[in-house]
Amino acid sequence: METATDQPKTLRTTLDKWLFRRDLFAANAPVQGDRFFARTNALSQIGDAVASSKSVGIFGLRKVGKTSLLHEIRRRCMESGDVVLYLDLLAVPEHITNTDWLYWELANQLRQNTADLNAQIKWRLGGVVVPHPLSELARTSGPIGRKT
Repeated sequence: METATDQPKTLRTTLDKWLFRRDLFAANAPVQGDRFFARTNALSQIGDAVASSKSVGIFGLRKVGKTSLLHEIRRRCMESGDVVLYLDLLAVPEHITNTDWLYWELANQLRQNTADLNAQIKWRLGGVVVPHPLSELARTSGPIGRKT
């Protein structure tokens, strides 16, 4: 039977045995869902900046959750109807030597993310929601963009 004086030693021995058996930072994927928590202040500040079309920088040491934060912001923005593009610059192929691929990838994401939205997209200019820039053209044009 353990006594009160043995309990700290037993706890220490158990923690030493199990705590460092796995690397808690070995996961390579960003956290999401229930594993993403306690970032309400950062989410609020970044969400407000995005809504008002202000630039935001996210800085931090390795493995502190910067990418997880970006993915959560993207999820929330998309839920509210925003179109969000995300490009991981570490995923750029090694043979790419100029920005053409980056522009192509962003344009491709934009095309994919807006394919089923059409006029439901919220367009922002300087933080203000504006009418769809092609709405007038869509009313006066045929399927190829010619006036009917």
